[in-house]
Order: sequence, then structure tokens, then C-alpha cells
Amino acid sequence: MKRFRPSWIIHCAAMTNVDWCETNPRDAYSMNGQVTRELVRGAKRAGASLLYISTDSVFDGRKGNYTEEDEPSPLNVYGRSKLIGEKAVQEEGESSLIVRTNIYGWNIQNKQSLAEWILATLESGQSVPGFVDVFFTPILVNDLSEILLEMVDRQLTGLYHVAGSQVCSKYEFAVELADLFGLDKSLIKAASLADSFLKANRPPNTSLRTTRISQTLGRPMPDLMSGIRRLKSLREDRKLISLRVC
Repeated sequence: MKRFRPSWIIHCAAMTNVDWCETNPRDAYSMNGQVTRELVRGAKRAGASLLYISTDSVFDGRKGNYTEEDEPSPLNVYGRSKLIGEKAVQEEGESSLIVRTNIYGWNIQNKQSLAEWILATLESGQSVPGFVDVFFTPILVNDLSEILLEMVDRQLTGLYHVAGSQVCSKYEFAVELADLFGLDKSLIKAASLADSFLKANRPPNTSLRTTRISQTLGRPMPDLMSGIRRLKSLREDRKLISLRVC
């Protein structure tokens, strides 16, 4: 930070495996909480603003359609650790920005987003459990990143919910993916969160209301199908590039 003197630092790093965080709380709180505090302090010393990527998991999911004014109440270590990060940014960063979101897309790391896992499982002919009682507002990471850069260009500060404009269940999300990618939708099996054997509690409805960012930028956030269509186009572009290289 001292060497490059950035205007903005976009803090994307996090421990995001919810069940791993539940069994490794010390590491989760360190990475998602304390590291964030150190980064925002460093940014302040360097004269930079910090954009902190947070999560819809700061809410307990009892009501959904959360606004920036709703009080967070996380159910698991992951959500609590990210909320600690939010508070660190609010306490230490005078000109910083917090964005709550829920993303999917093609991962450059050695792990899969929800969409990648669904597609890979269906393409291998295996069944996919789709929760009919878990709701969210997913946004394609490419769409999110473009919005984040626009927010930085506008020097926005404070707290914003930046997510998809449509609420859907995990089951509906999987069905729409399968439909657009031409995969067998019958492999998607309706499932219930209550019957799952996950280590960490999951909030049932973390859908985010995006009125504030939509009014600020003067346009609605991307809907579900536009994001999935772009996801498919990105895969086709990547395949085309690979063919050209070969």
C-alpha cells in the first residue's frame, strides 16, 4: 500500500466455505474479521478507500427481502465472521464501502461456485438436490464486478445491497440453469433444508432488496435469466479461445 498508494482497495478475500468455518471458527474470525480490520487500517494510512465484499449470510433469513436498514442476525460462524468484518470497516474506514451480495460464475480458483457444481453434476448424469425452501437473489460475478467498478468511479461510500433483481429458490435456480444449458431437468430433485445434514445452520431466505443501488445508478439490477445467459456465453467464449490457442 505504501509503495503503490492506491486510491481504492477492493477486498475480496474470505473464508467462504460455510461448513468449514463452523468447525474452524478461530481461523474464520481471523481471516474474515481481523484481517479485514488490518486492511482497512492500512488503507487509511495509505490514504485509500476500501471496498469490502460482504454477504447476505449476515441475516437469519426469517423474512427475506432485506434492506440496508435491517438489523443483521447471522446464524452461523461464516455470517458472524463477515459481520465482524463489516463492523471493522464501519469503525475504521471513514470513506469506505460495504457491499452485500451472493454470487455465482466461472471460478479461476480450484473450487466451484453453486452454478458450476450444479452444471458439473448434471453433466455427469448425477442427480442434484435443489432446496425448495431456501431463497436468495444471486448475481453473476461478472455483472457484480462491473457494478463495483462503477461504484468506485462514483466514489460511493456506506452500505449497499448489490444482488440480482429476482428472488428464487435454490431449486428454481438449478432448473433455470439446466433449461438454458440443455441438461436433464428431471435430475434435479426437490429437497428441504430441514432434511439436510449440513454442519452449519443455513438461513432460509436471504434475498436482498436492491432499491438503493438501483436508484443510485439509475437502473435495475440484472435479472436471473440475463445472468444465466451471460454465464453460458462466457463458457462458449472460453471454449472458442481454447480452440484458437490449439
